[in-house]
Amino acid sequence: MSTVERMALNVLQVPGDDDRSQYRRAVQVYAFSIALLFPPPTGGNDNIKVSTILSAAKTIAAARLFDHRVFNLDSAWGTSESEVGGIKIPRKTLRPTAAFRDEIVRSLFMRYLFNSKRGITKLLDNIDFGVVEEQFEKRIEDMDAMADIINIYMLCTSEIKKRSQSNGISIVINLYLDHLNIETGERTLADKWKRLKPVAVFHYLYKCQNHAHLIFSAPSVQLDDFAQRILAMSEFSSFASLCQSHDYVSHQLNNVFGLKLPVIGTPPPSLELRGNPEYRDKLLALLK
Repeated sequence: MSTVERMALNVLQVPGDDDRSQYRRAVQVYAFSIALLFPPPTGGNDNIKVSTILSAAKTIAAARLFDHRVFNLDSAWGTSESEVGGIKIPRKTLRPTAAFRDEIVRSLFMRYLFNSKRGITKLLDNIDFGVVEEQFEKRIEDMDAMADIINIYMLCTSEIKKRSQSNGISIVINLYLDHLNIETGERTLADKWKRLKPVAVFHYLYKCQNHAHLIFSAPSVQLDDFAQRILAMSEFSSFASLCQSHDYVSHQLNNVFGLKLPVIGTPPPSLELRGNPEYRDKLLALLK
C-alpha cells in the first residue's frame, strides 16, 4: 500500500538532471501532487479509493509524457511523399521501431503503460480523471484547515502541551473553530484530520511558511502543455528542500505530541520558521 513517505521517496530516489531522470521523476511527482489532495491510505473521496486515484495519476502522467517525448523526438520520424493530382506532398511518418530505441520512450511504456498480463488494454480501466479534478477545490479548502491545525500546534506548542493529557488535537480543533466563531463541526474536522493529516505539514509549509512549489498546483490533465508542466514540477532540489522542511516540522510535533506524522528522511537539525505573533495572541486569549 502506498504511503506519503513512500511516494516522496519515489521522487527523491531519482536525483539526476538528465532527461531520463526528469521524465521518470515527473511521473512520480505528479502522483505526489495528487496525493497532497488525496493522501494515502484513506484520503480518497466518497466514491473512489485513493489507490485508484493515485494509480490513474501515474498512468495519465506516463501516457502524456510518452506522447510528448515521441512527438518531439526527431529520430522517431521519417518523411514520405503522397501524390495528389500530380503534386507530391511531403509528410512526416512515425517510425515505431526508431521511437522505441529511445530509452525514455521504452522506459515509460514498459514501466507504466504496458501490463505483463493484459498488455495495453489495462489502460481502458482508467477512471475519468475529470471526476477527480472536480473535487480539487473542495479538497483545497479541507487542506487549508489542515494547515491551520499544524499552525496552531506550532504557534502554541507549550500552552497546548500544558493543557493536554494526550496529543492535544481536541484543544487545537476547538481553538480553530473558536477563532472562526464556528460553534459546531468538531467531529467533522476531527474525522478529516484522521484521513488527511499525512499531508497536513506540507500544506502548512505552503500556506503559513510561503514554501511555494509547483506540486501545490497540479495541472489539469486536459491542458495541452500538461507534460511540460509536470516536467517543470519535477525539479529535484526544490522538492528535496521542501521534504527536509516537512521532516523538521513533523519531527518536532511527533516528539512533543506523538502525532505520528510522516517523516520521509533525516530531519535537519534546525529550521527558521516564520512566526505570527498577532494570531498567536488571539489564540492564547481563547485558551484562557
